Amino acid sequence: MTGEINYAAIVRWLRDRRYAGVIGMEHGNSVAGRAGEDRLIAAYRAIDAA
Repeated sequence: MTGEINYAAIVRWLRDRRYAGVIGMEHGNSVAGRAGEDRLIAAYRAIDAA
């Protein structure tokens, strides 16, 4: 089974409750190679900035 997880919403919910621990996220790259890694890092940064 696969599906999309809205990590930004989850992080927002945790921050609203003052959670300050580590958050692990399971993922796969949708694009191979360095381009996929760059997209992944950009997505993490966007979630962190939200």
